Amino acid sequence: MMMDSKIIKVVLTCVAVAVLAFGVWYLVTTKSTINDSVEVVSIEDLKDSTDDIQKVNFQYPEKLSAQNIFLVDWPPKIVVMNVPFVCKPSEDSGVFSKNINGKEYCVRVSAEETALSLYTYYSYAFEKEGRSLNMTFSVRENKCEAVETKEDKNLCEVEKNSFDLEKMIQDIVATISFVANQ
Repeated sequence: MMMDSKIIKVVLTCVAVAVLAFGVWYLVTTKSTINDSVEVVSIEDLKDSTDDIQKVNFQYPEKLSAQNIFLVDWPPKIVVMNVPFVCKPSEDSGVFSKNINGKEYCVRVSAEETALSLYTYYSYAFEKEGRSLNMTFSVRENKCEAVETKEDKNLCEVEKNSFDLEKMIQDIVATISFVANQ
């Protein structure tokens, strides 16, 4: 009887080690597959835009490398305002102050949901070369919970977590220049 109990303990220990090893192998290969197959959302194909009425020139990304995030109302609209830049945050109006890499922005965000997507409307007011500007655009994101396969849900989540909206804003604002009167 004692011999049987030792054999059972050895077999159970071997099974436990095998299950643990399989679990570690599964986690490592699954994580690796997800990370290897997903490219972090990047900006592609910068385009030039000149607004002769606003006398503004800037560069913007034509599109993103994402399958679940889309630029809407694009390229962004930039309006030069004839008032000094002042940000007055207000919870009632949804306006808040945001510092991106040392530059102050007055931001207004509103969102609208559909069954499969979230549309977010952005307005960024800021000062550039002593002038007050306002940049507006929209982003549509697929709802990850509405995506059909587990693999596509994982891709959706990775894209949402890797999309750096602030960097895109910063990069566009850095390219803004004012067109001289001709």
